[in-house]
Amino acid sequence: MIADKYTVTSYITNGAVALFGALNLEFIMMFIGLILALVTCITNYYFRRRQDKRDVEEAARKEEYHEVRMEIHNRDFNKED
Repeated sequence: MIADKYTVTSYITNGAVALFGALNLEFIMMFIGLILALVTCITNYYFRRRQDKRDVEEAARKEEYHEVRMEIHNRDFNKED
């Protein structure tokens, strides 16, 4: 026999209320702290990856700039001879 949607909703709601009623304040605060710690960890990882990518791009730009400057310097140095 298939239960109608109201019966299923009632069971789910009653289960959630019973679970929430069984929790004490310390457990709720621990759970919130755990969630916030995970969010902080994920956020930190995301921004570290972005920073690493920017650092690699900046190093490549500096290397290219250095090579161009050395090419100009060598060209100017060879003209003086």
